[in-house]
Amino acid sequence: MNIALFTDCYLPSKNGVVTVVNQLYESLKKLGHHVVIVTVKSDTPYDDNNPDIFRVPSTKAGLGMKDQFLGFPILTSVSRFLKKNKVQLIHVHSEFSIGIHSFHEARKVKVPVICTTHTMWEDYYEFYLPGGKFIPVEVIRKTMRLFYKNFDALINVSTKAHEYFKKDFMVPEIPSAVIPNAINPKNYCTTPSTPEEVKELRDSLGVKENEVMLTFVGRVVEEKRVFELIDIVEGVIKKCSTAKVVFVGDGPALKHAKTLVEAKKIDKNVVFTGFINWENVHRYYEAGDIYISASLSEMHSMTVLEAMTSGLPIVVRKDSSYFDTVIPGYNGFLSDTDESMTDDLITLVNDSEMRKRYGENSRKHSVNYLPETFAKRHEAFYQTVLANWKYKQEITDEKLAEAVEKASAKRD
Repeated sequence: MNIALFTDCYLPSKNGVVTVVNQLYESLKKLGHHVVIVTVKSDTPYDDNNPDIFRVPSTKAGLGMKDQFLGFPILTSVSRFLKKNKVQLIHVHSEFSIGIHSFHEARKVKVPVICTTHTMWEDYYEFYLPGGKFIPVEVIRKTMRLFYKNFDALINVSTKAHEYFKKDFMVPEIPSAVIPNAINPKNYCTTPSTPEEVKELRDSLGVKENEVMLTFVGRVVEEKRVFELIDIVEGVIKKCSTAKVVFVGDGPALKHAKTLVEAKKIDKNVVFTGFINWENVHRYYEAGDIYISASLSEMHSMTVLEAMTSGLPIVVRKDSSYFDTVIPGYNGFLSDTDESMTDDLITLVNDSEMRKRYGENSRKHSVNYLPETFAKRHEAFYQTVLANWKYKQEITDEKLAEAVEKASAKRD
């Protein structure tokens, strides 16, 4: 197949969508497919000689979105690129200018167009749009519906995403199936830390050998519920003197988070690393003992996949975005409330055997999210869309789900 991936963010920018798009590009090519990418130009030239990548003129997005750009697609040049590469299907990964442009291109070159629902914007818009806190959620829902109703099919990254987009105010009429995100251990961690390097990092963070390191990785922002997470770990620290909490990442809420920790007088047990280069992030998982997050705004958490790959037990607030990755009693806890999350963490901090068992199970379970399986699921989805679109047959949830399921072989 000849597939075009449309995205408003790509390398050298770093975020979850970029990771997914790059994994899809690489893993589909390994299956023998021809894959091209239509994306934006960035400030830093990257892979400019790759004939598979077509970059359109762009400008900085602003709106608090670092390293994000708004593209200005030129219809004729994009169309020529798609025709030259004999594209059979367009797969969209963003809701901005490149994503919107995909509809026009699909009609022009007469191919189906599908989209992956990476983000539930009603959980994010008030933090990024000017005056967002004053915009009614109904406006965002109507805007998103106007966008998503243009697609022939949707790929949802989790049960949560699937259920949300089937609600009456979204696009229940658009056929869809669930394909969870993937992680490539070789890209995520090129050189695992040695025991000596793990000790050195823990020492630098002030974590002693007998202490239990609770690790959060991600943007330090309100929508990740970092302030609530600080409240949660406060209760753990008060009951477990050996608990140390490390927040790995930067964000607009970092200063406030530090102030809150100091006000609670738990600053001796809580460390904020600030920004860490992506290629070094794996070292903080490897140095940790438990992965934690209180976020309820995830679609399908890449950091949870990274923590699983690193062999960490997981404790998160119960949310359907985690239902396939965090299995209670097997590799972690899905805590019903913030208070119960405190209790679950205390249980795990005090039980080294449980931590070891859950961590081993996380590593075993992570093989279900390898790029090869990810690519095969997409391949089956694409083939179903193309076959039904070609013969003008109805594309249904059942057909898509059946195709994805056949391509999904559980490994643990």
